[in-house]
Amino acid sequence: MSNEFIEVTHINIRHSIFSLLSKLFLIDLATAFAFMVFFSTFAVASIPDDFKLALLSSNTAYFLVLIGGKIILTLLVVLQWLNEYYEIFPYEVVHKAGLIWRKEQRYAFKEIEYIKVEQGVFGKFFNYGTLTLYDWKRNIFGTLYLIHNPIKYYRILASLLPNVSKERQVVRERLREEED
Repeated sequence: MSNEFIEVTHINIRHSIFSLLSKLFLIDLATAFAFMVFFSTFAVASIPDDFKLALLSSNTAYFLVLIGGKIILTLLVVLQWLNEYYEIFPYEVVHKAGLIWRKEQRYAFKEIEYIKVEQGVFGKFFNYGTLTLYDWKRNIFGTLYLIHNPIKYYRILASLLPNVSKERQVVRERLREEED
């Protein structure tokens, strides 16, 4: 067995798949609600039969508009998820976002003073959370929002920034600390 290494120049991090799936689920719920509202008008006795017949004759157009809107929203959510990500380089963190107009925010390691990881109950269960970086030079907080496996990337950043102050707010660890 040889001692070969793979050189990694940077790490890409996307938002959690849980955030993507929850947005897609909300789109499905909104579509189902719109169908229920449309078809519940047929059960109302005070609406004249002529109006109900006119609504029923236009239900194909309504259905096509609703499904077209759902498809467009789904594509936008997925494209946004694909085009917003974070890159960890050995010297900086870069946040890239935008479908048409790309925006980049850079946080140089030499200017980061503080790292914090937050992970609530759902975050612990579905393995997502938020990392917060404090850039002392620009006096701003940068967030790696709803990323998958935040503890892993917290450890990576902590190893790249050994002199930075660190804070962890994780539900399970808080419960353990309170017991001790």
